[in-house]
Amino acid sequence: MKTYKKGNFFFVELPEDLLEEYDEELEKILKNTVNLNKYNIVIDLKNTSYLSSFTLRILIKYHKTYQNAGRSFSFLHLDDELKKFLEAAHLTSIFKIFSSEDDLFKYADGLSDAGAEPDSDEGFSFDIKERNGITIINFSGLLEDVADMKKFEEAVVNRLKLKQYFFIFNLEHLGFIDSLCIGRFVKLNRFLITRNGKLVFCNASEMVRDFFNVLGLDNILQIFPTEDEAMKILGK
Repeated sequence: MKTYKKGNFFFVELPEDLLEEYDEELEKILKNTVNLNKYNIVIDLKNTSYLSSFTLRILIKYHKTYQNAGRSFSFLHLDDELKKFLEAAHLTSIFKIFSSEDDLFKYADGLSDAGAEPDSDEGFSFDIKERNGITIINFSGLLEDVADMKKFEEAVVNRLKLKQYFFIFNLEHLGFIDSLCIGRFVKLNRFLITRNGKLVFCNASEMVRDFFNVLGLDNILQIFPTEDEAMKILGK
């Protein structure tokens, strides 16, 4: 994994084959660099045509860390397949993506002239509706922290108190979900089964579906292509 700096930008050039050991190295580099609080990070993907769910999780995690530290986190030289992958995961509006270093530096100069970049609207959010006696919760943003789940778990508990035991979680606008958060859904599903209820998911991106599969949960937590299909499986 090649690293170098230009001005206040620290470049990380990912290799063609991202093996498991590279994820550990990548996280170490990003952690050490943000701790210096001197550089903006640039992930150069000119040699890379695939990002695993775990690599993407690291990038999402540190994107937020760098943003909180007032530093930028950008991508460089994505091929068409990677762009499509990030678009499918609803991440192109979150990550800054540049086709060349010149574009990157021009953008940085523009920010210097105009002032700091405004905060992005990537934060996790949700809304709740009811349809035919089923609670439907629509997610958007990045569900990457158990603390995010606490924002809507109170609403779920209130539904349970009303003896509403059927849930659909619509993931159409969700860019990422953390494994710890998925574990909370597993726990909730177990509780619902004891009440003859059930939870299912719908409209998940390919990246989110792959993450469920990697964790071996695709047979425990069901994902359906559309909300209507999820309704049918719940008998509504």
